[in-house]
Amino acid sequence: MSETIFVVVRYKVKAGQEQKFRELFQPLIEASKADEGCINYDLRQSIDDSTVFVLCEAWENRELLNVHATKPHLKEFRSKVKDLMAEPPQLNLLK
Repeated sequence: MSETIFVVVRYKVKAGQEQKFRELFQPLIEASKADEGCINYDLRQSIDDSTVFVLCEAWENRELLNVHATKPHLKEFRSKVKDLMAEPPQLNLLK
């Protein structure tokens, strides 16, 4: 039996880079929502600290999440935002 996988990723960007991060993230959202198995792919910004973003994902199963992780649009996003980051992203997988 396959189990839905939830992913929560916390991003902290450098101060002043919030808008650029959002702009670079938008194409990733659109492309990821089209990936097979994507149930949800939603980026939110902290009310208390505008440099903190949280991505909430849901996938039909771990296998389709793993396929998503190899997609060119994800690799391209990572390379574009690496200089905007104040710290490495924190990834959490949940069931």
